[in-house]
Amino acid sequence: MAEPPARRFGGVTARIGVLAVTETISWGVLYYSFSALLVPMAADGVGTRGQLSGVFALAIVVRALAQPLAGAWVDRFGVRGLMTAGSLGGVGLTLAWAAVHDVTHLTVVFAGIGVVSAMVLYEPAFAAAARWLDGRARTKAILTITIVAGFASTIFLPLTAALTEALDWRSALRVLAVILAVGTVVPHAVMLREPRRGRPATDRGRDPSGADRGDPPVPGGGDPPPPGGSRSVPKPGTVSGATSHDPEGVTARSAVRDPVFWWLVLTFVCSRGPIVGAMTHLPALLVDRGESVTVAASITGSIGVLSVIGRVALTATNRWVSMHHLLLGIFLAQAAGFVLLALTPNRVAVAVFVLTFGIGFGATTIAKPVMVAERYGRRAYGAIAGIVATLVTLAEAASPTLVGLARDVSGSYDTSLTVLAGVMVLGAVAAHRYRPVSPTPG
Repeated sequence: MAEPPARRFGGVTARIGVLAVTETISWGVLYYSFSALLVPMAADGVGTRGQLSGVFALAIVVRALAQPLAGAWVDRFGVRGLMTAGSLGGVGLTLAWAAVHDVTHLTVVFAGIGVVSAMVLYEPAFAAAARWLDGRARTKAILTITIVAGFASTIFLPLTAALTEALDWRSALRVLAVILAVGTVVPHAVMLREPRRGRPATDRGRDPSGADRGDPPVPGGGDPPPPGGSRSVPKPGTVSGATSHDPEGVTARSAVRDPVFWWLVLTFVCSRGPIVGAMTHLPALLVDRGESVTVAASITGSIGVLSVIGRVALTATNRWVSMHHLLLGIFLAQAAGFVLLALTPNRVAVAVFVLTFGIGFGATTIAKPVMVAERYGRRAYGAIAGIVATLVTLAEAASPTLVGLARDVSGSYDTSLTVLAGVMVLGAVAAHRYRPVSPTPG
């Protein structure tokens, strides 16, 4: 019988560790550095804030369109080749970014960054974790990746700002390209080989049916019942590796026909859109309110630390409270933070906003893959998660563009912050309508 992958030396545990580190670097260079460079690029005449935000949004749109293909690739071929090629492309495009002088050339570069982002950011990493692991082990793997990568903004926003002030924004990007090359290309090429074919690893080294060591299979997966007792049924809302009808899950076609699927999509469209819009422009907003570029980047970077706290707290609290009810409360708190920041332009309001925003930012990152997996299983996780990611990422693209254009017209971010608060409330309503029990597989 094949040995469970998680028990082999250099197996799944090492792969998850590599993904955690490379995700941190990839997010830091390909995504978060833009926020720290927005003001310097605008000052250098590359474009206005609205134009530059639109270019950034283009990368998000391209990433959204490419994510289903990336997920399907992982389902069929694994993650190694995809993420290695994406890392190589990211290095070249970061160097090209450093050489642009106008919006037209920047647009071409960021279209390419959108493609490589779909190949190296969270979705393929989460698809790999869902492909290799089950149940609590899968949730722990996703949590590990997001905890480590949660520090990407904390590390790379201040680093990018410091490099820009010490050198210039173009030289800063060249340094970041070197970091991306050293920290991601070789680890992806060497360490992300597929585990030996066999049963998916679980947190106890068992397959989903509990069949190793002579245990009888259990309908629906999970551990076998204790002697003389019946197997307890997980309460709705708890994280589970199996659907209610089939431990392998459902097809992508069945998922999109499920009405709850669209409440799930709306939940993250209405939360991730405001999050990305605010995260992109927060350094510029703080500069408008009198902070230096480095201080603004450091304040924004602190969101990364808070996002890690949010991920850990969400996972721990999910033992007693369902994931979607936790999100409901988080979204309402974030909406209040947006309103406070718009109405009270002082450091106390900024501190409250960063606290609520950071915790919610981390919670949504881990909630999306967990909620997709708990309702639809692993059979077509890559394809289903890719569809969700496409729709959510389109909202992420629209938000920073609209916020940037509104800032160009009005000269202030206050109206945009109030609108984003209303969108977060709609996300809370959608989270309330989600249910973790899966549809009939098809």
